[in-house]
Parts: sequence; structure tokens; C-alpha cells
Amino acid sequence: MNSLTRKTAVIKDFAVSMLCIILSFFIKRRENYLAFGSWCGDLYNDNSKYLAEYIAGNYPEFHIIWVGKRIIRDVIPAGYSFVELNSMSSVFTLLKCKKFFFTQMHRPDICRYNVYRGADLCLLDHGNTLKKWAMDAAGYHGELEYKNFSAIKKIYTSVVGENHPYRFITVSSRKTGNAYRSALAYRMDHTTEILETGLPRNDILLKKSRQDFALEKAKYAELLGFDPDKKVVLYLPTYRRKTEQIESFANRDRTETERLNQLLEQANAVLLEKNHFAADQYMVNKVGSDMPAIVKVSVPVDVQEMLEFADILISDYSGCILDYLLLDRPIVYYVYDYQDYRDTDSGLYYDITEYAAGPVAYSFDDVYDALKSSLIDGTDDYVRERESVRKDLTTYDDGHSCERVCKAVLNQ
Repeated sequence: MNSLTRKTAVIKDFAVSMLCIILSFFIKRRENYLAFGSWCGDLYNDNSKYLAEYIAGNYPEFHIIWVGKRIIRDVIPAGYSFVELNSMSSVFTLLKCKKFFFTQMHRPDICRYNVYRGADLCLLDHGNTLKKWAMDAAGYHGELEYKNFSAIKKIYTSVVGENHPYRFITVSSRKTGNAYRSALAYRMDHTTEILETGLPRNDILLKKSRQDFALEKAKYAELLGFDPDKKVVLYLPTYRRKTEQIESFANRDRTETERLNQLLEQANAVLLEKNHFAADQYMVNKVGSDMPAIVKVSVPVDVQEMLEFADILISDYSGCILDYLLLDRPIVYYVYDYQDYRDTDSGLYYDITEYAAGPVAYSFDDVYDALKSSLIDGTDDYVRERESVRKDLTTYDDGHSCERVCKAVLNQ
């Protein structure tokens, strides 16, 4: 976006937001109108998806409105209302909504214009917190704090709703709640409640049956082209803020790739590599039909559904690690850039020794050895560690998170 385009967008945001504020005095908010958004409008996914589906299935008196880009319109369930993200027509619908639920931030997920006056904002977030962010991120110098804004920026952020406080924030443990209080202090005021509910998306991991997991596996086997009878190793690396370089099993030295493919075939397994949504554009797939055991996921998927049938997870600092712990299955912690990530990229709330509940791998060879031990030798020496981290960092995830969120936020 060039400077002229950016300036035009700023002026439009300000003007339309002023109009929204004026209209908000005349349009009455309806207690049963709930708006949901996720991943900047690009995905029908994550905590917003699972909470919306729970409410739709249990409380028909509430009207579900999903905000997103046109590309996802066809996947929105029947019975929901769909409004296009940042469209002028969405403004009038959103001004009727009493509560907004989102996974990133309210303006990227719901509306860049100020439709928030008189409404409650509920951050469901898009992951359990291991890595630091917002005011806690490595290298933070107070850029987010209102007290450091110029007079013009204060007026602008107030008008467009950027500094609208969050009414509710859902967390999985007391430690996570403390991290949010620190990282999101600039989004909180005296009304903000940290809800010790667990995450809505994790209910399915704890409530679905083995048969349900098998059905999900069959669905993704057809979608991604792998044999559903094979074991599944799922690689889910997190986003790096300061580098585009992410270790990939689908894009590396061919000798290593061939070696890994051979191990997977020997173990009757397949490795599915799903890169972070924000980093996927930088990832290249070099594996071909001669290495069928390594599959790069390049189509939209629901990661929570993939966790259901994964036999082993490989990840680093991603919150999916804590979700997966609920299934009590082996995890390999591939932290090839640990020191750099901890000190200069995002930073970490916990040392790797505090949340690792499996072998810690700093190199490809370490990953290979860990997979060989688990897939070929059947070794699993971390049951006790998984239980300990699960109790510490996913305390409130017990399969009833949606129920508790509804009780706290909707008084249901």
C-alpha cells in the first residue's frame, strides 16, 4: 500500500467511523444479535467457529452473524447471516449486535469502522499463549500505549474504535490469564473480565469419539491424498515475526527429505506439513510423487480437526501444542531457532524446559531420531510430563468451555 492509498484509507476509516458513531445513537442494539469473525475474515475457523456452532445448536433464540470475506461465504452454515467484512452494508447489521466474538483483534476480524459503541467485545483468541505478544513481545517500546500517542493519533484511534476496551477474554489456565493481563493491558479497563473457561475449540478434542476422529481422518485423507490406514505425523510450525525462514520438511536438502520419506514409509506413516496461515505464502513445496510420505497442506483446513487424528505432533512455540496435549499423544518440539526466537523474535513466557512434554529437537537429525524412536521403536517416555504440563497450562479445558463462555457472556 503506497502512501497516497494509505492516506485515503485513513480518511475513509475516520469518516465512516464518525457516521457509525452517529448512527449508533439511533440504532438499538439487540441482546440476541451476536457477531463472529476469525482470522481477518479469511477463514471460518477456530474458537469463533466452535462457539458459534454451540450457540446455534443450543440457544436458537440467538441470531448468529458471521463476518468474513466473500471467499468463505459458501462454507458458512445455513441459518447464519453472513455479512461481508468492511462492507458498508455490514455496518447497519453490526450496529444492531450486542456482542462481538473474534480470534485476532476486533478491527481485522469484525470491522475496521467503529461499530462498537455500546457493544461488548469478547476476545476468544487463536491459541494458547506460549509466545509473547502485544505489550510483552520482545523489543516492545511502548508503541501500543495510549499515553504515548500524539494528540492526532489519540483522536483518530478513539474515533475508529481502535482503543475500545475488551469486555471478555477467554483463557485456559491462570498462567495464561496472567500473560493476557500483561500483554493486553492496553485493551483493558475496569470492566474487563478474564474468563477461566477454557477455549471453545478444544471441546471437540475431549468430547468426540474415536469413531468421529476416524471420520475426520477419512475426510482429510481424501482431501489431501494420503492413505487413511497410515499413521499421521502433523507438523505445525508457528509464525515468525522477524524472519521468513521456517524449517520445512517439504523444502530442504533432498538427501534429508529422502531419508525422512524412507523412515515414514518404513513406519507406514505420512507427514502432513501445515504452515502458519501468515507464513504459507513464503513456503515452497519441493516434494514430488517420488516422496509420497511427505505432504504439504496447501488448501484451507481446520487444524483442530487435523489434531483429532494425528498420531504425533511436531511443533515449536505454537499454542496448538497445548491443545494437542489434551489428547495425550507424543509431541516433538522442533525449536531449531530457540535462542533467537526467545530473545529477538517474539519471546517466550516459559523456558522450553517448562512446557516441553516430549523430546526437544534442535536439528533435522534430532527430529529424525525422535520420530524413529516413536514410530519404529514405539517409545513413549513422556506420559508423566504431558500430564504435568496439561494440568499447569490447560487447567480449564475439560470439554465444557463453550458452556461456560455462554454462562459468563450470554447469561445462559
